[in-house]
Amino acid sequence: TGLGIQDLQNRYLRFIGDPEQRIKEDFLRIVRFFRFMALFPKATYDNDAFDACLRLGHHLHIISLERKWNEIQKIFKSNFPVNTIEALISSKLMIEICRVNWSLNKLERSIDWVKHQFNDNIYYGILGAVNHFQIDRSTCIPIGIQKRLDEVFRVKIQPKITLKELYQHGKDVYKDAYIRHLITTKNFSDTALKEYCSTVSEIEKKELPRFPVSGGNLQTLGFTPGPVIGEILKETEQWWIDQDFSPDYEGCINHIQQLHLIKLRDSI
Repeated sequence: TGLGIQDLQNRYLRFIGDPEQRIKEDFLRIVRFFRFMALFPKATYDNDAFDACLRLGHHLHIISLERKWNEIQKIFKSNFPVNTIEALISSKLMIEICRVNWSLNKLERSIDWVKHQFNDNIYYGILGAVNHFQIDRSTCIPIGIQKRLDEVFRVKIQPKITLKELYQHGKDVYKDAYIRHLITTKNFSDTALKEYCSTVSEIEKKELPRFPVSGGNLQTLGFTPGPVIGEILKETEQWWIDQDFSPDYEGCINHIQQLHLIKLRDSI
């Protein structure tokens, strides 16, 4: 354009030539246009370019999930991601890129926590800035991260940490759920950081009980390998949890035998 250096100095974004033509050559340029905004604390832009992005945003569905995810990660890793993500949300383009319900009022707090405390900025950014989450294979978020988020969003943080919750969810999932709770309720501060460190330390120190029965034990008792063993173990483990983990091996085996007799009776 002959204005490249001047535009950089002025933090001004535009396409080279006709914006619509440039976008139609590669619709991912819509996301890149916004990503470049995140390089500056307050970028300005060409109105025709911005309008073209909004007008053609519905074509983003044809872009591969991997390419869109790559751009989202780059936005989160930029120096000034908040304004850019807010612009994507308010313009309705975020739903075309990443089908997730973001909370604007949690976004800045989430990114602030990430910046100070967590290395995985995209994961913890989503964790803190999203109102709810459910697995959706049409979104650009990789399925592994989606499954992790789905587990975490199922946890309800209680005032006091219990062994039952830690055992059922696992320490790592519960820690992430606590992190989400902290990010969504408190601004980053030394006090909040101390609370986080104290709670995570408490979680790590707790020794989880071990379910005393295995599939091999049931086979030794004469149960045929297969789905039935898994079903009986699952039901017995839940009973053991409900009994505050107190039954030992003998107690669990007695319960399994009674359970099996009930199943046989019900099948007659």
